[in-house]
Amino acid sequence: ELLINLHSIPENFPVQDLDLLKEVVDYIDKNFLNAIDNKKISEMIGYHPNYLGRIFKQYMNMSIHQYILSLRLGEAKRLILGSNLSFREISEKSGFCDLAYFSAYFKKKTGMSPSQYRQYHINII
Repeated sequence: ELLINLHSIPENFPVQDLDLLKEVVDYIDKNFLNAIDNKKISEMIGYHPNYLGRIFKQYMNMSIHQYILSLRLGEAKRLILGSNLSFREISEKSGFCDLAYFSAYFKKKTGMSPSQYRQYHINII
């Protein structure tokens, strides 16, 4: 999805903004399991949080927070299907600090609870 978004950036997109976007995405991809947010990323990059958030959303079609959550959700799915870890452990290892939030977010995005997701995929195999 990221590659599609980066390839759809208009040619007149300022090079410094493209460099900024690539740097931010690279940082998030490497650190999404840790506690990160717009403010922390902005401080690291040296841009105002509002500017960074606007550029990110404009060209990624999602907020920085949504992007981080999508990476965490992907990691949670991988752990659910590839391990026998408890859902509490999965929520922690995928960057969610709260089991209830993790479960609610997972269900909102997949239409299934984490346990239903695991059971559904076990039954398919």
